[in-house]
Amino acid sequence: MDTPSAFNWDFDLHIPRYTGTALSEFWFNFILMNAIFLLVYFLRKYPYPRKISWAMVLIFCLYAFWDTDYFSFANNFYSGLENFRDPLYQYISIFSLKSYIIFRFWIWGIGLLLVYHTAKRYKLHENTMCYIFTVFFMLTFSYARVSLGMALYFYGLSYLIIRDNTDALKRMTIIIITFILAYTAHRSILLLILLSPLALLKLTKKKVILILCFLPLIVIAIKYTLSGIISGALLRESNEFTQSAQGYAASKIEVAFNWKWQLITTLRYWSFYIALVCILWVFFFRKGAKIESAEMQSLLTITLSIEIIAITILSIGGNKLLGLWVIGYRYLYMAGIPLCLLLTYVSQKKLLNNKAINKILIVPLLYAELFIVGKILTLQVF
Repeated sequence: MDTPSAFNWDFDLHIPRYTGTALSEFWFNFILMNAIFLLVYFLRKYPYPRKISWAMVLIFCLYAFWDTDYFSFANNFYSGLENFRDPLYQYISIFSLKSYIIFRFWIWGIGLLLVYHTAKRYKLHENTMCYIFTVFFMLTFSYARVSLGMALYFYGLSYLIIRDNTDALKRMTIIIITFILAYTAHRSILLLILLSPLALLKLTKKKVILILCFLPLIVIAIKYTLSGIISGALLRESNEFTQSAQGYAASKIEVAFNWKWQLITTLRYWSFYIALVCILWVFFFRKGAKIESAEMQSLLTITLSIEIIAITILSIGGNKLLGLWVIGYRYLYMAGIPLCLLLTYVSQKKLLNNKAINKILIVPLLYAELFIVGKILTLQVF
């Protein structure tokens, strides 16, 4: 029996069903996604901000049928969020008029607004940022509720990194509020909050070389630390964040991936690795490299730290341990927003030309296209 489509009964999902995405919904997301890609590409150099690009990205997020999390989150919404593990969404649901789409509007609308204003705080070109963010990260950003937590965190972090004319008390208040809200949006943000003091350290070429030289020791140290956390030696069982981490890590379900899924997953991971390596090369190793922005160096410190931790977690269990794999890719994805900010800076300052930026974006573009095309081919009845 075919999965019923949202288009056949209620586009607002007032009649929920959680059996998976229908073929027509994959086609809808595929067409809309590529229309947005074309829009942001042609508007990327437009001198004035074009809000239509961000509005179209929001529409995609509202109807992100392509991932099953869309429907499981709908199930949570309609079942009631009183005991939901991330309490922020219970309060958001109060203002949602019992509509899942309005509920998502608040979550992803606020998230995108924060991404937009974070880019403005770093004085980045909004249209270029929208182009890079859309191609590199829109698909991932559109499905996971952690997106709001990430957006809150990196907006708050900008007040720690950027030393402008903002009153010190106001700056600290914003940081505390956004960090708390980010944690209530997703408990996994706790690790990013703990890493925040690293933003006060600016990367230099010498420090990057030392990190690369001692990377094996750093990975081993992180592995032992994570083993302690997972076993409960460092954190109490009553801690909700620990319970979640222990629950994931205790799962020993082996994930059976075929070669097509392995290819798509590899493309997604390598889009993050390639972007980071290119940024490090441009900042520190290219001939005549000179970075004028201390803020971008601080942001890069956090981004590098996140990716090292994510790679370490992924290397412990690979695809064999479902729990560690979930934790690993979740933290890798948390580098998405700062990578987009850094790539926009690199493009804006012409540290890389447009052709080089587009080459970096080929890998995430292929991931986005192949993921949805693969689902369409799987469901297509010939």
